[in-house]
Amino acid sequence: MKTSPEIIITNDCFKPERFPVFISGNDETYIKKVEEFFIQKCIENGFSSFNKLEKINDYKESSSLFDEKLVNILYGVGNVGEVEIDLLTANDDLLIISAKTTPKDKKLKKLFKDKVKYQLVECYKLNRQSKLKIINYFFENNKINLKKEAYWYLVENLDNRYAFISEELEKISLSGKK
Repeated sequence: MKTSPEIIITNDCFKPERFPVFISGNDETYIKKVEEFFIQKCIENGFSSFNKLEKINDYKESSSLFDEKLVNILYGVGNVGEVEIDLLTANDDLLIISAKTTPKDKKLKKLFKDKVKYQLVECYKLNRQSKLKIINYFFENNKINLKKEAYWYLVENLDNRYAFISEELEKISLSGKK
């Protein structure tokens, strides 16, 4: 099942209910932001062991001394299919796959789109609607009010990449009420 990244990062009440999660796209900073969100939610839910893997072949099955549940974070999608996903989610462990889009991930994306229990989050350049959600969320959380002209100027002129929008919005918040 596909979930939009701006819904995830602009909804303080969002609770990830589907695992495994595949975070993909061409905006690496946006991918990283969504990955950090899921890691934080895992920590809030009592997970304290994280296993970061560059590729599936790096996985070694191990049992925790205290039966702690593990969060596997996989950064390479080569040779990953349903069997490998089942292996990484055995024993109620969680799986987050976080990788920039490559030609190798088409089958994996299709699998994540088709499976109801799986979650696909695609992080690409922001369209106007996504940009508006992120800007509005930021202004509400930081209690920033702009004149209508300034607001629309920002919407039209801010970059469509998450990192640049985030950086510019941070500058605005640092400027205070000026």
